[in-house]
Amino acid sequence: MTKEQKIKEAYGEHWEAVKLFVYENGWCNFRELYGEIGNCRGLPGLTLITKNPYDPYQCYHKRPVSLQGIEKNNGWTKIESMDSFPQETIFCLTCIYLDGTAYQVGTSRNRTPDDLLKMWQAAELTHYKQIESNPPIF
Repeated sequence: MTKEQKIKEAYGEHWEAVKLFVYENGWCNFRELYGEIGNCRGLPGLTLITKNPYDPYQCYHKRPVSLQGIEKNNGWTKIESMDSFPQETIFCLTCIYLDGTAYQVGTSRNRTPDDLLKMWQAAELTHYKQIESNPPIF
């Protein structure tokens, strides 16, 4: 599933009404959608978050809560081409999406770019997430 498909899915039945006002990362400009009363309007059945409720411009920009973290895909790198792979060995989790909704996360361990490439070519990998392996302080 693509980022755009996830945004459309998050808006659900409201997509047709809002699609012209939705921009980067699923934010919707409610001022353009509803006019001056846009910052106090919502969408029935959806829980929305406001970009910045204290800013006179950004208080009109809202999106479904389900899109939190979409900017960086919750830290996951989606493998779409050879350019998606890290250049060195990394400590990471691996993930494979099975049907667009179900997924399986693998164990964390050091993986070389070659390991990840082989998994991707064998259709055993769709995403990876680098983990900082900082030791405990005490």
